[in-house]
Amino acid sequence: QRARAVQALSQLDCPEVHDALRNALNDRDREVQLIAALALAALEDGPTLDELTGKLSLTDGSISLLTKSLLRRIAANKPEQVKEFALRPNQNAEVCLSALEALAANGDYSIVPLVGDAALELPEAAPELSRYLDMLAALAHPAAKPAVLRCMTSPSAEIRQAAAKAAGAIRLMES
Repeated sequence: QRARAVQALSQLDCPEVHDALRNALNDRDREVQLIAALALAALEDGPTLDELTGKLSLTDGSISLLTKSLLRRIAANKPEQVKEFALRPNQNAEVCLSALEALAANGDYSIVPLVGDAALELPEAAPELSRYLDMLAALAHPAAKPAVLRCMTSPSAEIRQAAAKAAGAIRLMES
């Protein structure tokens, strides 16, 4: 019920609502906290990603759809925070990947070399490789070419399919 109340509050934009949403960040229910953080990010009045990391345990590796939505919302307005978050030393791999996906979803081309290099470093059948290729396809930047070419010969059909999609997106055969 508290989660629905916080979600309803997010439809309003006034100082009292902002205060109530900030208070909800301290709720004992993680879902309530995430909904409040998402609402504040949408209102462009949220705490920094650093502040949220401690409150919401964002680095523990359990990335829910709400957490992914929050990262995307923050990436839309403050991409530098999400990029720094993704690149932290010893960052959980799933957290890093989700943060990079949030940046890719917002068209942040500055991550193409980073994502391409990460794809080149992974084993050729690593399951997460298709997610990296999906990011490269979404960004459709020619700098992705080396990673895409390498993945075209992966033993995994899923990865080859993702590589073919990325190749089409960057018009690999034309370059």
